Amino acid sequence: HMTLDERMWTGGPMVTGKPLFYRHAVRPVRGWRDDGLDVTAAVQEVDHNAAEPGDLHPRYLGRLDRQRAVTLEFDKPLDTYNKHGHNNPVLLADGWVEYPYSQTVFAAWQADERYFAPTLEAAGADGQWHTVYPSFGYPAGMPRQMSVPLEGLPQGTRKLRIRSNLQIYWDRLAVIYPQEPADGVIRTELGLQRATVSQSGFARRTNGSQQRPQYDYQDRVPFWDTRYPAGYYTRLGDALPLAQKVDGAFIVIGPGEEVQLDFQALPPGPDGWTRRYVLYTAGYAKDMDMYTQDSGTVGPLPLSPTANHALHEQYNTRHRQGF
Repeated sequence: HMTLDERMWTGGPMVTGKPLFYRHAVRPVRGWRDDGLDVTAAVQEVDHNAAEPGDLHPRYLGRLDRQRAVTLEFDKPLDTYNKHGHNNPVLLADGWVEYPYSQTVFAAWQADERYFAPTLEAAGADGQWHTVYPSFGYPAGMPRQMSVPLEGLPQGTRKLRIRSNLQIYWDRLAVIYPQEPADGVIRTELGLQRATVSQSGFARRTNGSQQRPQYDYQDRVPFWDTRYPAGYYTRLGDALPLAQKVDGAFIVIGPGEEVQLDFQALPPGPDGWTRRYVLYTAGYAKDMDMYTQDSGTVGPLPLSPTANHALHEQYNTRHRQGF
C-alpha cells in the first residue's frame, strides 16, 4: 500500500509530500468520543460514514459548540508492532472538513472564541496522557487521506486521543509502519504535454451525509454567485510553458474556469501490479472574503526573485473584473 506524507499543516513535523509504503494498517479495537459515543465502527473503514464530530456551534461555521475528543484504543502497545526495526509509526487518517471563512474566524475572535486545530495526545504504559503535538493539522477540504508521523510516543502507548473544536469528519483512523519500498516499485514521472485554460462553468455541488461535498462535473452551469477579483488572468487556450516547471510563473484562473492537463500515456502495467497516480502542484489560491488581504485583486502575486516575468507578460493578458 502507499500513502503520502500530506496534510493541512498547522504544527508538528513539516509535510514532505513523500510517498510512504506499508503492508498493513493497524486499526483500533475501540474508539469513542469524550461524551461516551462509540465510534469504533465509524473509523474502521473508508466508507463515507464518519465519526459524528458533535454539536455544531450555532453562530460560527466550521466550529463545534465545544472541544471534543476522539480516543482510539489498540489491542496492544504500538511499539510492539514494529518488530523489524521499521520507521516510526504514522497516523493514517481519511476524512473531510468544513472550512470557516476569514470573516467567521474574525467574528469568533471578537467574541473571544477560537478555532483549535487537532491536538494529538497519547497514553503510555503508566496510563498518563502526554501531548504529542499541540496542533498537527487535518485532511484539507474535500474527502481525502492524510498522515502524520507519530514521533516521541511514550513507551507502551495503546491509546491515542485527538482533540479539537473544528468540524472534522474522521472517516478512517489507523496506524501504519512505513517500510522501504519493495524492489519492484517503479517511480515514473509523466511528461506534461498540454495545459489548456478554458471557461468550463461551475460543477453543481450537493452535500451528502455529514456535509460531505460532492461535485458533478457533468452537470455544469455557466454562472454562479461569484465575482472575478480585478486583474490579469491567463489567456484562454494553450498555457503549457507556465506549467512545466516551478519558476514563479503562474497559470491564473478565475471562477468557473479550469486548466486541463494532458500527460503522456503509460502502457498497461504487468498483471497483478497496482498503479497509483500522484498529481504534484505548486501554487496557491485566494478568496474574496472581506477579511482576506488584497481579496479584491489578483495581485500582488507571491513572486520569487527568479520569477519568469516574461511568461507572465506573454500569457497573463486577459483582464477580468466583477461578474
